[in-house]
Amino acid sequence: MTIFLKAQEISQYTIKTRRRLHQIPELAFQEFETAKFVIEQLKQMGFEVKEGVGGTGVVALFDSGRPGKTLMLRFDMDGLPVQEDTAHTFTSLCDGRMHACGHDGHMAVGLSLARLLRENPDEINGKVLFVFQPAEEIGQGAKAMIADGLFDFVPVDYALAVHLWAEKPFGWVAIPDGPVMGGSSDLVIDVTGKGGHAAKPDLTIDPLYIASQIIVALQSVVSRSISPSQSAVVSITQMEASDRRNIIANKARMAGTIRWFDNQTRELIEERIESIAKGIAASFGAEAEVLIRESTIPVNNQTYISNICRKKLEDMRVDIEELVVDSHYRTNLSEDFAYIVDRIPGAMLLIGAGQKVDGKIHPHHHPKFDIDEKAMTLAIAALFETIKALT
Repeated sequence: MTIFLKAQEISQYTIKTRRRLHQIPELAFQEFETAKFVIEQLKQMGFEVKEGVGGTGVVALFDSGRPGKTLMLRFDMDGLPVQEDTAHTFTSLCDGRMHACGHDGHMAVGLSLARLLRENPDEINGKVLFVFQPAEEIGQGAKAMIADGLFDFVPVDYALAVHLWAEKPFGWVAIPDGPVMGGSSDLVIDVTGKGGHAAKPDLTIDPLYIASQIIVALQSVVSRSISPSQSAVVSITQMEASDRRNIIANKARMAGTIRWFDNQTRELIEERIESIAKGIAASFGAEAEVLIRESTIPVNNQTYISNICRKKLEDMRVDIEELVVDSHYRTNLSEDFAYIVDRIPGAMLLIGAGQKVDGKIHPHHHPKFDIDEKAMTLAIAALFETIKALT
């Protein structure tokens, strides 16, 4: 029997696990009930568990007892501050919180894979380190677990992770070489001018007007400074100025995000943003201060591992006729699994999981977000086959 069929045999466990976790979403570094559930499941399977790694992180080791490589499998745990609007029978029980990014499914994949390994211990060699990570949504969980000794449990050769991907249908899997998810930086620009009464704008240096000119000019950073063969994003998403309709403020603040795939592009973007903001502000007699802070670095897939993943996926066509392996897809969305594969060779698989709610597929972080639960079985099988090949 193939691994995919074995994963199908325990699909009711996988679905039940995902739906229970979906009901108890918790925000970054507050995943106490979630971690408790994960710990209980792992202990019932016979695993020894290390709790509280990096805050609420959970680690468990599967040892085949045979020589081989050691693989780390990372599954994120946190939910989002989103009010669910799906009307599922298993909808979130937590007001204002929701698993709107598939992390409930990721944990169900991890626990199901742990169960399959326990039930089929002769399928692999070496060791598998299961890592259930907090705080992915704020880009801090992986760093917290690493700082708390994640790599001290056992020497790790490779790392793998999956992300259930609502933009694509069941059967689609992306596993490119190199960058698959973008780096992310937070951007804040403060423009300081001269406030006053809105009826006498000639006596002011209006920072809000200047900020608006900067926002328009920033649209040229990607379109005119970045090579068409590269990819990047500069988005301004917030603006703050006066709290009165008839007052021109002394200061205006704008904030947003930068996405990038390599350091050369990142450095060029940062240089152009600072030059544009300060130059425009100075031309009006104002000042601009630019603050850029890294949130995450890009997720880079190691070619050797990606090749093995793709080959193993192609072998699964016998069970999944919809299977499409995409070796070129990448996204500007970010993921802090990047900090793990920055330390050791690894890869992230994006698994198509689009599921309609009210007749439409909704994006990640949307109140109506959902996943096609069949995709979890594909994710389990893809990881299992890759582990077999790598160990």
